[in-house]
Amino acid sequence: MTIKARSWIIILIGIAFAGAALLLIPAENSEIWTMAFAIPWLVMAVVAGVVAQTLARTRVTTTYPLLLLGFMIAIVIRVIIDELSGRGGHNLWPLEALIAATIGLPGTLLGAFAGKKIVPIQVKS
Repeated sequence: MTIKARSWIIILIGIAFAGAALLLIPAENSEIWTMAFAIPWLVMAVVAGVVAQTLARTRVTTTYPLLLLGFMIAIVIRVIIDELSGRGGHNLWPLEALIAATIGLPGTLLGAFAGKKIVPIQVKS
């Protein structure tokens, strides 16, 4: 698998796990600075880090920034959906994306280092 393909896989994993975290957060508690947001976000960041590192087998210094990019893209997608559905109120969406990446940073690092220690299963043919 090429480096470019691995990078896209990591970004898509970040988007998928961040989207799952956003689904777990109730709409009334969706403010990005509350604990109702931070805890599911951190848990999904750790799981995303483990999955991405285990599947992509890249350096940790490559994995976690791409996961954070995926998390930021998920926030932008959420902002677009909220604006289209009339829930609005995201006039500081770039700041929301940066805060989401900051909250996800420790989780993605922890998950990526943990995923680095997981040995892939070798299937003998």
